[in-house]
Amino acid sequence: MNITLTPCVADFEVIYTFDGEKVTAKIGEQSDTVDFSEMGEGHCHSYQIDTSLPHNVFHGAVRDGSEGLTVKLLSPYPDRIHREDDESDSDYQARKAEWESKQVERTETV
Repeated sequence: MNITLTPCVADFEVIYTFDGEKVTAKIGEQSDTVDFSEMGEGHCHSYQIDTSLPHNVFHGAVRDGSEGLTVKLLSPYPDRIHREDDESDSDYQARKAEWESKQVERTETV
């Protein structure tokens, strides 16, 4: 399965886990799993995906014969990061690099 992570400025974090064609998203203490295994060829839009999460992070899916399943997921990141008073240069630079990487749409195979 491929996932496309679409960046979006948001005030929450989401953690994704994958099991076959099931995607679990966790926001804070709430989690929800969407099973795409029975989805036929074609497109599934975000409004067609039911979720109990406070934010719909499932932006859709596409299944075609040659590419297989691609699930589109939201990749939230904070508006900005601030350096902590006791943070070393290397720790801040590492955190900044991670923050910057979340601002680019990317596709991964899981």
